[in-house]
Amino acid sequence: MELPTLEMLNLGAAAPVIFLTAWALVVLLVDLFIPDNRKYWVGWFTIAGLVAAGVVLLLQSGGAWGPALPAAAFDGMLTVDGFAVFAQLIVVLAAIIGVLLAIEYLPRYDMDRGEYYTLLLFSVIGMMVMSMAADLIVIFLALELLSIPLYILTGFNRRSAASEEGAMKYFLLGAFASAFLVYGAALT
Repeated sequence: MELPTLEMLNLGAAAPVIFLTAWALVVLLVDLFIPDNRKYWVGWFTIAGLVAAGVVLLLQSGGAWGPALPAAAFDGMLTVDGFAVFAQLIVVLAAIIGVLLAIEYLPRYDMDRGEYYTLLLFSVIGMMVMSMAADLIVIFLALELLSIPLYILTGFNRRSAASEEGAMKYFLLGAFASAFLVYGAALT
């Protein structure tokens, strides 16, 4: 078996996803040091990371700073073209709007915990990877990276029985759907 070369990996094509993954881990660490009464700072820190990821996407699509589009990464498992960049920009923009809404919403219902923003970022990463996927296994991994944090976010309101019930139903439905997807992929 041959070791992957830098040409096969092409980390520049996957730079926005790699950057946002590192940012999500930093958000998780920053949340540890912020007092409970100022958790909205984590939200603003998350927005800063999303804006920076959007800038990386725009630089990537320019060609001079990023790879010439279309580009492939990880030996062709990810493909970055105009549609992928456009879809990723839409996802990043929607995430920024979602975080702006959450900064006001979470404290109102006493759910202001920094894990919310990290889970949201991991779902955004799953959506971004799904838009670049060129292989069936990558689509499945991106779908799981998108949906598992959403299961947790569905049950994020611990005081609500409806939230817990919704999370359990969503988890069961997602587990069955994933099983059918994997079974169907195995048959092809």
